[in-house]
Amino acid sequence: MEIDQLRAQIDQLDTNITDLVCQRLNLCGQIAAAKQREGKDVLVAEREKEILARVCKQAGKEYETYVKKLYIAMFQLCRCHQTILISPGSGLKE
Repeated sequence: MEIDQLRAQIDQLDTNITDLVCQRLNLCGQIAAAKQREGKDVLVAEREKEILARVCKQAGKEYETYVKKLYIAMFQLCRCHQTILISPGSGLKE
């Protein structure tokens, strides 16, 4: 397969990934509202550990390190998003 064809496939994957990340952030926003109503903390470390274990297993040995790093970064972004929604004056948006 030519490099341009491979790049076109990556471009399509990037579009799909972006859509999925936006969907995830939207759901995280809904969860932030529920956490705020219930007086719960933004960080739920046990939940993050469960997700990491699941996605690393799904990725397999070859890619688990990369997937773990990706999800750790995504967790940080989602926690930041939730904190901004719960505490708009937190300064995190800047």
